Amino acid sequence: MRSIRRATVVAITTATITAVTGVAAVHATTPELPPNAAGHVAICPDAASGGLQTLLVPQADAESLMAEGTVGVPCAVAPGADAYGPMPDPETGMHVGEIADGVYRLGAELVNWWVIDDGGKLTVVDAGNPNQYEQLPQLLESLGRRLGDVEGVVLTHAHGDHLGCSAKIKEGAAADVYVHSGDEALAKGEAHREYERHYIRDLFRWYAFKSLTFFMLGGATKAPSVAEVSLFHDGAVLDLPGRPRVVHTPGHTGGSTCVVLDERGVIFTGDSLVTLSILTGETGPMIMPGSFNADSPMSLESLERLRAERTEMILPGHGEPWSGSVSLAVDQAIA
Repeated sequence: MRSIRRATVVAITTATITAVTGVAAVHATTPELPPNAAGHVAICPDAASGGLQTLLVPQADAESLMAEGTVGVPCAVAPGADAYGPMPDPETGMHVGEIADGVYRLGAELVNWWVIDDGGKLTVVDAGNPNQYEQLPQLLESLGRRLGDVEGVVLTHAHGDHLGCSAKIKEGAAADVYVHSGDEALAKGEAHREYERHYIRDLFRWYAFKSLTFFMLGGATKAPSVAEVSLFHDGAVLDLPGRPRVVHTPGHTGGSTCVVLDERGVIFTGDSLVTLSILTGETGPMIMPGSFNADSPMSLESLERLRAERTEMILPGHGEPWSGSVSLAVDQAIA
């Protein structure tokens, strides 16, 4: 999916727009969408490519589409061009950079994964969408590292947008994939994900539609399983670069886990504690919505286990890094 924030809006004909959305576009071609553009950005299916197209629609039509929701109207409308997280790198489309000492961010607006560099040896935490694999060798090249320097992939849980390209990394780097025993069957493809309610009920929200499309096009719904995994249990310190320590925080999945780098003051919270709702676009510390949780009450209960952590930065599976007290983030999540 093309970026639509302050970015090129693809050229499509007004006839195609009208056929898909039922409204006429302000511009058939909009070379550049300014940050405070009049009207709203719409994300629409493109029958020719099987992907998505973007366009600028008038304010009145955008309000009408949002009022109708996506039921019967295969179009999601974004309220304003500035409603997105930080722009990815214009050359690669990657959200990449050194977030903390020797900790690097990969992914995109809607999902994060991470690389830990410890004296040239590497640990990958989560593995994004399957189609994001090429981000890893690009990052490693920029750091003067090789894929063979990856000694392990640690999964915070085994949903497809975190399992992602772990099987490909395992094969290319001859590295083990580590997961909590509670998610072993998920990682191996021997079980299906559990959730409190089906996400289809949330597709009246434009952001939910956008998120679902992102994960489907990224291959998260069909992420390759990992035939052999290494299991860990609560409290284990893994013999991997960075010496990651794991804290079991079930609820999102049975094996959901946070990964702590004690010496660097960093905690990777996966989907146990996020800072972006992939249903609404709301930001700030929170648990995932019930559409994606196996047990939301358990998720909230598990957050209490994080209060004792003395980290200075939270790196979530979805959303921007959070600087500050974990206990404060937990307070906001359960409020």
